[in-house]
Amino acid sequence: MTPDLLSDGDRYPTLTPAGRDLLRLMREHPHAPIYRNESGNRLSADEVEQVRALEREALGAPIDWQPNQPPAWMRKFVARSIERVPAYRRYGAPPASFTDLPTIDRSDLSRDIAQYVPDDVDVDRLINFRTSGTTGHPLLVASHPLVAAQYLGYHKRALRRFGIELQHGRGQVGLPDRSHRHKIETEPPPRLSSRVLTVCRRRGLDYFPGKENRTAALP
Repeated sequence: MTPDLLSDGDRYPTLTPAGRDLLRLMREHPHAPIYRNESGNRLSADEVEQVRALEREALGAPIDWQPNQPPAWMRKFVARSIERVPAYRRYGAPPASFTDLPTIDRSDLSRDIAQYVPDDVDVDRLINFRTSGTTGHPLLVASHPLVAAQYLGYHKRALRRFGIELQHGRGQVGLPDRSHRHKIETEPPPRLSSRVLTVCRRRGLDYFPGKENRTAALP
């Protein structure tokens, strides 16, 4: 399905009525920015549970790598990839050393990306990303909604090292914007005229972006 044919239900399968109200408010508010692209987590309810389980695993997993040695899980990962991925299956048996594996480059992916999709992946659940083409022609890369979602656990673990705990709740949306962060807080809006308070923090000071990036403070 092409992006322009996707509905909110396709992009956010588990979105609640309160979430739909907030999304509509953010789109239709007179001070809303111009949204040029639309995305969504595309996660089904059972995949959300998988993400939560993977997050708990990432937050609690020991880091026991040793210098100049691959991690303990690498050998099984290589064997599973060679077994399941057509492009890697031609390597035969896993080599004795990880460094003996052949490398690939973007031309291999550009030639036939389907060869890098594991046999047991449901192709109906695949999504794709298109690279910018900065280092060559744009590349279409196959992926899965779970792939991007799994980053959250690693981000939380990295931030926890610095004493930062990500917070979230009903009516809150985090908007990363390069050098600063926007935090929009609101009660679940019963109608589009609900008041939204935008609090922007930059270098410890209140900061409200101007019209140059169309993200002015909401009244």
